[in-house]
Amino acid sequence: MAFIYKTRTGTPRLRPGPNGLPRGQVTEIQRSRMLAAAVEAVDEVGYARMTVAQVISRARVSRKTFYDVFPDREHCFLETYEEVLDRARALAGSGHERRAPAAALVVPGGVSACGAPARPRSRPTGRR
Repeated sequence: MAFIYKTRTGTPRLRPGPNGLPRGQVTEIQRSRMLAAAVEAVDEVGYARMTVAQVISRARVSRKTFYDVFPDREHCFLETYEEVLDRARALAGSGHERRAPAAALVVPGGVSACGAPARPRSRPTGRR
């Protein structure tokens, strides 16, 4: 039987010891914890100052586990970046589907599909 509990990153953490989960599932859980930890580290110190030590301590995995999953710090960051972009695209796509049809007809360049200019967005003037 597998024992899973939440870490401060909100992703499940496996208890140490034999847990009966397939190795691939354990690796995927550890990978997701490391990606979540990388987001936290970049948010806190920025990419340039993010270290493998910060990621593994937040994810509560060993350095060996980190390097079993990612070849280096940059690959960890790039996979994190791709994951965040995929989620943003999914959110943008689901928001786009709920919009009124007229809003969906505006194409890049500010022209609607029927050829009429789209209304420009008003810019804040800084006054209230």
